[in-house]
Amino acid sequence: REASRAFIGPRTPLELRLVRIWEEVLGVQPGGGRDNFFELGGHSLLTLRLQSAIRAKLGRPLPVTALFQNPTVEHLAKLLHEDAGPWSPLVELQDGDGRRPFFCVHPVGGSVLPYAELARRLGPEQP
Repeated sequence: REASRAFIGPRTPLELRLVRIWEEVLGVQPGGGRDNFFELGGHSLLTLRLQSAIRAKLGRPLPVTALFQNPTVEHLAKLLHEDAGPWSPLVELQDGDGRRPFFCVHPVGGSVLPYAELARRLGPEQP
């Protein structure tokens, strides 16, 4: 966690349950509501473990794409609480500043995980 960001603990029972799952999967403590899964060391294998743990402990299926679009406990809890309905096959890996978006087609198997590092390297202004 960056020193410039203040620690914000879980604020709801759902956030607390998600924080406990993140702590278990990532091996970090304490987990905060605004900590970013990928900045805490999350990667493709841990993403799948997190997805499985959420399904097992919360009884909610969660596509991997939802974690890319909601990489903090706070945002993921909001998504799970709102019961978003059907999931979209389109995955926005990061917001942009109005530049033309960069699109990738997933490899066989349908996973967007290989593109997470590419999105980070393209920079925050590239949608």
